Amino acid sequence: MLMAWVRRSRSFDGIRYFSTRERPGNNTNDYAIDYAFPVKTSASTGHCQVLRRLFLCTLPVPFARVAGADVSRMLSAEHFALAESKRRPCMIVDHNGMRLYYGTTYCDMEYVLHFPSLPIFTLARPD
Repeated sequence: MLMAWVRRSRSFDGIRYFSTRERPGNNTNDYAIDYAFPVKTSASTGHCQVLRRLFLCTLPVPFARVAGADVSRMLSAEHFALAESKRRPCMIVDHNGMRLYYGTTYCDMEYVLHFPSLPIFTLARPD
């Protein structure tokens, strides 16, 4: 019901909520916060025009294809320095506990989405 209301709203584009998968004692950082943005326009192809004004939309990138690619090792020193100059988390928390963010599939996915002109972006294209 809430998402239906947000979809019709002219004042709200999405909702922010705390993850239900994290223990309250662990909710001290942004990793336990989720966001949901429902589409506001429908079309047979493409992205929602309202959300396109709010976000940079990229080609879909299959998570499984990036997972086995070790993308961060494919970056040039220049691209790596540019990517790392952005504010990014140092650690990630998942069901295995806390670990370094660099080298995870989540980190590699950020690289792929940040540098769509790199040859590694071909990972997203179907074979």
